Amino acid sequence: MEARLQSAGRFVFVGRVTWNGHRELLYYLATPQPASDNLKTLAEGRSTRPFAFASERDEKWTKAGFWLNRK
Repeated sequence: MEARLQSAGRFVFVGRVTWNGHRELLYYLATPQPASDNLKTLAEGRSTRPFAFASERDEKWTKAGFWLNRK
């Protein structure tokens, strides 16, 4: 997955959440569209486990604060 993100541009791994048999990987991307296109192609190719992804705009990193500002 990260190889696909690297080919689409700069990104930062924020963290992962594992709960109830599911895992979320959290990334911040400099340019989300190329990464979304790459991940969509990967998901449709069925060469990996089935997965879904979502992309949300968060220019000030406020949504990442939950993971980044923990003490």
